[in-house]
Amino acid sequence: MTPAQLFALLVALPALHDGHGRPIRRPEGAAKAIVEVVATDSEDPLRDAVTLDVLMAHESGYHLDALGDSGQSCGPLQTPCALLPLHAPPHAYIRLALRILRASPCAHPLYSYASGRCAPTPVAVRYEREVEANVARARVLAASLEAAP
Repeated sequence: MTPAQLFALLVALPALHDGHGRPIRRPEGAAKAIVEVVATDSEDPLRDAVTLDVLMAHESGYHLDALGDSGQSCGPLQTPCALLPLHAPPHAYIRLALRILRASPCAHPLYSYASGRCAPTPVAVRYEREVEANVARARVLAASLEAAP
């Protein structure tokens, strides 16, 4: 799959929703940055792009300057500020989030990303469900694009 195809699939996915049922708008710039990183830094670009999209939507609402966890988490993926300070380039946050996910000791890396523990918290389970649902949607979209004349 080319980066252009992956980008098209990512922006074609339905918007995710916040805890109040409101859609979280996916900026094309966020999707572009995710695709640029996973196109070169991933063995499974589709799954990683969808995972990062879910995380970015829920962790910050795609806001580059988000600060959370009493100032301990920075950027659109709420990575540790000690590892990457606020106002770093989006690609740097994306690469760091991928490294954190890959380094997770958990069978379910999203569990540790969401809570810092290998436990199925409600937030972590929600992230996993949304990733699986959007990976399935993206694969259906990809298959329909390949089948089109």
